[in-house]
Amino acid sequence: TLNKNVNTSAKYMSRAQARKKAILKYFWSPDQKFFFDYDIRNRQNTIVLSLAGVYPLFFNLADSVHASAIARRVASD
Repeated sequence: TLNKNVNTSAKYMSRAQARKKAILKYFWSPDQKFFFDYDIRNRQNTIVLSLAGVYPLFFNLADSVHASAIARRVASD
């Protein structure tokens, strides 16, 4: 636990899970099978393909399905 403080630990774990859920919802493009930045004004993903799209892999936010799709995309582009 976070400095043996169960309440604080639970609060931050909850926030981390909410952030992960939001990243998967807003940044993952099922059509492109890649993570993209999100344009708040237009409420859609941007079209810029960049290495920022692999960050969810590094932070263990993506599952194996996402990881496989990203690997194929990076290898082909």
